[in-house]
Amino acid sequence: MMNTKFKKRWIQTGIALPVVLIFLIVMMLLGVTAIRNVTLGEKVAGNQRNQQLAFQAAEQALRFCENQLQTTPIGVPLIQPATTGPEDWEVDNNWKGTNNGISTEIISINDANKQGLVAPPRCMVEDVSKTLALDVGEEVRDKTVRAYRITARASGGADTAVVILQSYLKF
Repeated sequence: MMNTKFKKRWIQTGIALPVVLIFLIVMMLLGVTAIRNVTLGEKVAGNQRNQQLAFQAAEQALRFCENQLQTTPIGVPLIQPATTGPEDWEVDNNWKGTNNGISTEIISINDANKQGLVAPPRCMVEDVSKTLALDVGEEVRDKTVRAYRITARASGGADTAVVILQSYLKF
């Protein structure tokens, strides 16, 4: 009689360990999934922040160059657009600090660091008066009308977030 009670008790307590282990494994998998989702959300939020910083800095550079061009045209270097090959704004080296006056840095590196930018925003101004159609035929176009393509480029908090904005100014 004693032997039967022992067997029943042993069978009942033996099933609890595998059930608890399975339950722990399921909870661990749920925890790992939750942590991965939170980490992914943080990365997405960080990338959006970098993209917004880059956009705002490029907008600042674009407005700066437009204002400089309208008030003091000699404040920013004017370049002629490339006739062959890629456009000047498409060449990465033209946006670096040592580019023979092709693009203009609008704020210092210290100010850029304070704003959370990896590099200062830059802009370039191209005189496209000869190449832009200006909505009228070549024979009747007023030769005194000037047209400029202003391109601004900025990086956000990382080099992977780069924004390029362009506008045309005619006067």
